[in-house]
Amino acid sequence: MTGTVRAREARIRINVRGPSGRRKHIEAVIDTGFTGWLTLPASVISALGLSWTNRVRGMLADGSESFFDV
Repeated sequence: MTGTVRAREARIRINVRGPSGRRKHIEAVIDTGFTGWLTLPASVISALGLSWTNRVRGMLADGSESFFDV
């Protein structure tokens, strides 16, 4: 696999596929602190016909908490 480094971020081009088989080509940033969760922009989620499965609470950098669709 090959990629690029832009603005101090390692990036690769990948294909993601929705449940209907529709594909979308995206440029992904490689997260070196990966914790087991992946994310896609809402526009890609909608274009692929993916659905939200849950809402979770997360802590922001300032210590406050917010809810996020996953």
